[in-house]
Amino acid sequence: MFNMFLFMHIHISVLWQLTVFLWAVSVAFSRILLGRHHISDVIVGSVLGCMECSAVNCCNLWLSPELCAYIILPIQEELHL
Repeated sequence: MFNMFLFMHIHISVLWQLTVFLWAVSVAFSRILLGRHHISDVIVGSVLGCMECSAVNCCNLWLSPELCAYIILPIQEELHL
């Protein structure tokens, strides 16, 4: 999802896009090689991340800055930030 988000919203050079893509692929392979996940887990996780990013962008599910501030303000006050 992070990879797709960067490609869709932040216009970066092709070199940075390739770097981010290789990072995502290397994390996926490391999960398999370390025995933490099966191949199917990684594939389904990648597909779900792409679908989630597409759904958020397609349905315009972004929160407004005012709503984000309204949600975060009580937490900040509680933590004295």
